[in-house]
Amino acid sequence: MAAYTIRVEFQGNPSYQQYESLHQSMAALGFLRTVQGVRSGTPVNVNLPTGLYYGYSNQTAIQVADGVHAAASRIHPVAAIFVAETTTWASKP
Repeated sequence: MAAYTIRVEFQGNPSYQQYESLHQSMAALGFLRTVQGVRSGTPVNVNLPTGLYYGYSNQTAIQVADGVHAAASRIHPVAAIFVAETTTWASKP
């Protein structure tokens, strides 16, 4: 199972509710707005910026992008989608 980092950006003037709907749709696909990690030996959840998601899938990056695009398109007519298979990550507060 591969880890993916996904960015979804609605074009134009999306509403708060549209992004909330996107968060719910992405969670249903298994992609969340947080990642779990360790900071100074302590487990932490790192909150991701709006429109950025992280999760795991057995699908290819193209298949994930297609699924995310389908979900986003039901919420807002124009969305930019970026999907990257992630092998490691780092975060600074």
